Amino acid sequence: HPVLCGGDDDIPYDPSELPPEVSVKAISSNAEFQLRCKVDLKALAMQLRNASYNPRTQKEVVVLRMMRPAMLIALIHPCGAVMLPGAKEPADKLRVLARKVARMVQKCGHPDAKFEGFRINNFRGVAKLGFPVRLEELAKKWGRHCMYDPEV
Repeated sequence: HPVLCGGDDDIPYDPSELPPEVSVKAISSNAEFQLRCKVDLKALAMQLRNASYNPRTQKEVVVLRMMRPAMLIALIHPCGAVMLPGAKEPADKLRVLARKVARMVQKCGHPDAKFEGFRINNFRGVAKLGFPVRLEELAKKWGRHCMYDPEV
């Protein structure tokens, strides 16, 4: 039985170990990866379908909207960083979609683009526990894992 990184062995590692009355649902996640090359945004936007580029905006990025196989938005920066905000796909499928974005960039005149450093940096989910949660006590017990401010 694996132990979580914080050394907590009383948290279930496998979701199948949760009681049947508890339901967990993923809402969205943000992911990012690196292409490890500089990207010509104007040329990229001209060659990709469903891509937009406006150099007058505050953030200089190409916004790529994929509709198939799943709906996904990719923000491609000139330094080669790619962000995937608000994805509603599971982690394994999100990784495959991110690889497709990297492959699209490769085919559009950047053959040295690579798919490296993929990570999910934000995850939002909802859990129905069937009982009230006392946030103050939860924050006291798990203070090294969470932050609770009742004023916010």
